[in-house]
Amino acid sequence: MISMHQIFFYLSFLPLTTGDGTFYLDVCPQMSLFLVGALYCIGFGMILSSITVVAFEGYQTKNWFYIAYAPILHFGASLTVSILQ
Repeated sequence: MISMHQIFFYLSFLPLTTGDGTFYLDVCPQMSLFLVGALYCIGFGMILSSITVVAFEGYQTKNWFYIAYAPILHFGASLTVSILQ
């Protein structure tokens, strides 16, 4: 269940992973920086799509745990990215 928004961001990174202008880090010379960015995009897109399904299930059943689960997990993912940068 991947939306077009996620595919757009994932595919926009992929052409940058090859060619002369590709940027590699000394820490991981096997994967380019743009490929890692593309994998982050598709990974977060899949996580956020899954959270949306859980949230809508919570809205339909009026289960507050499922409703609160979505924003808390989203906040945790955003905080993780902020800390790692």
